[in-house]
Amino acid sequence: MDEVFIQVRISQCYSQAVTVTSPVRGQVNGLTRKRSRKLGIMDVLEYTLHLDRNDGTRACTITNTWILPRGHDNAA
Repeated sequence: MDEVFIQVRISQCYSQAVTVTSPVRGQVNGLTRKRSRKLGIMDVLEYTLHLDRNDGTRACTITNTWILPRGHDNAA
């Protein structure tokens, strides 16, 4: 695989100290195979991570979208 394209969306609700250990939860939102004229076959992976403060309030949410080119149909 030569290239990976990544899009990141961040929603920060509260600041968080670097030295604090906090729970992180996540989920896969989707994994879809698509075709592109330029990239050929590609997989689009989207997942979300939630960072929570120790009192249970949400500190931030990050949604990442990775585009993983798989090559063209005629590629060996």
